[in-house]
Amino acid sequence: MPAYRVDFFDRLAKQLGQRFALYYSPTDMGVLTQRADPFEWERPVGLMQPLIPGVIEWQPGVMGVPMQRGDTLIVCGGPRTVSTLTLLLKGRLRGVKTIWFGHYWSSTSKRYRFYLRMMLMKLVHAVLFYTDQEIDEYREGFGRNDHRPISAVNNGIDVDPIAEASQSYRAADRPRDLLLIGRIQEKCQADLLIRALADPRLAGVRLQIVGDGPARPELEALAQHLGVSDAIVWHGGTSDEAEIAKVANGCRLFVYPGAVGLSLIHAMAYGLPAIVNDDRWGNMPEITAFTSGATGVAFARDDAADLADKIALIIDDTDALHRWSEEATRRAHHLYNTRGMADRVVKLIDQLGEAR
Repeated sequence: MPAYRVDFFDRLAKQLGQRFALYYSPTDMGVLTQRADPFEWERPVGLMQPLIPGVIEWQPGVMGVPMQRGDTLIVCGGPRTVSTLTLLLKGRLRGVKTIWFGHYWSSTSKRYRFYLRMMLMKLVHAVLFYTDQEIDEYREGFGRNDHRPISAVNNGIDVDPIAEASQSYRAADRPRDLLLIGRIQEKCQADLLIRALADPRLAGVRLQIVGDGPARPELEALAQHLGVSDAIVWHGGTSDEAEIAKVANGCRLFVYPGAVGLSLIHAMAYGLPAIVNDDRWGNMPEITAFTSGATGVAFARDDAADLADKIALIIDDTDALHRWSEEATRRAHHLYNTRGMADRVVKLIDQLGEAR
């Protein structure tokens, strides 16, 4: 249960009261899972156990989840977790309404797993995708004749503390700084951004990195090799929005070279125009919040030279940056946030209840 999910679950609990409970396996995600006090609605179960490492897994304790006719069971959709599939069958036998919550396609999807997931989704009464665009993609393909309720949460974050901490965006008043926020791992592809910084046209541009992870030592070595270490500021990982705001409020652009997800929504909530890669299917579902030419620009995937071109092209185009900032802010605060997520889930639960 990472920090960025807590507000979503808490909003569900406030709407559903004692009827809501969340069952999860504790996992160490660094600062994202460091919390002092438990919530009344959380129910930790056993640690996830691999049955065949990298292939299938079992979540101990979930088969004991109390269920009765009239309940609604929402599961994190994934074909690898056998216990989830077994729990779904148990719920169906007990007259429980079931919802599959997951991606239509993500950056790590393989075609055979995608087909398997589409088949397993038939076990439930309703499907809950991450974004509205995924509904359209599903309806145009596998879901063409699916008459079940199909909804989406428009996956986002808690924007209320950002609204309080963010400053108005005036590009000309900000240094030529780029923000990269998120876990620093292979899928981030931060090496592309560091290589782009070595382009002479980006002299004077700094990269502010909020996050940490296993790829950091290698990236620091690359920056040293390319002579751009002084152009990079490492802030480490944090979930403290006040600390993140201190960095984000001083940046002109958000740049994420790899498979972007919620980091995009986080930056958009601060009004930052974005530069992301142009591969819809190589990103996470949250990429649908981005439109090239409306909230920023896209560069050719895996191409550091094109990334440098795009940064150089727009970093001083203050008129375009202001337009993109306004639209990015609007989308994050009105379409992709935990308030809307909770409302959409409750609406789907009610819809299933009416069908019952």
